Amino acid sequence: MARAVGDEMIGMHISEAMPFDDLNGNSWYDVTRPYEGINIRNRLSESSWWSPKGSEYLITASLVRDRRAGPVQRVLVSVRNARIRNQADRERSDLVATVAHELRSPLTGIKGLQPTLLTKWDKFSEQQRQLMLETIDADADRLSRLITELLDAARIDAGRLTLRRGPVKLPEVVRHVLTERLGRQG
Repeated sequence: MARAVGDEMIGMHISEAMPFDDLNGNSWYDVTRPYEGINIRNRLSESSWWSPKGSEYLITASLVRDRRAGPVQRVLVSVRNARIRNQADRERSDLVATVAHELRSPLTGIKGLQPTLLTKWDKFSEQQRQLMLETIDADADRLSRLITELLDAARIDAGRLTLRRGPVKLPEVVRHVLTERLGRQG
């Protein structure tokens, strides 16, 4: 990642130790000027930079001052490989695409059957209308479940919902689920 090997970086000026450039060839040090700038600045926001070998890295830095608004004494730099962020971005995009597809499927059934029933109610038999209404209801339930699962996943990801892990009595869980389902249907 850096030009230095071993302990060569000890005592090296940060402009040499941080050999990263932006896409226009401007060096990290020349662009960020960590020792200069407004004297209340204490952090450099994360941004993308490229190593001499052409790999992308995400770099952020904290500016350490002995006193408020004093001169920068040290620069603590955090460098991480951008591949991990790019992979997470791809996974997020894949998840959004999957969720959109899963939400669209029941919605298509609802949106397709509902106007048909409204405009041609008299043309269908009682049995056909019943089947269409049951299909709409099942698709609406599926849509509601998907949204609930999506919100639960977001809460888990944000740390606002935790999973309780432990042994369960499977026959009791099955009985509870079946009783709940039969209760909704009858």
